Amino acid sequence: MVEKENVAVEEKSLGPSRRSLG
Repeated sequence: MVEKENVAVEEKSLGPSRRSLG
């Protein structure tokens, strides 16, 4: 469950920028 939380934090930190590239 830690991985899922880390992903959420990264998404909030980096923003949609990473999601767009993903």
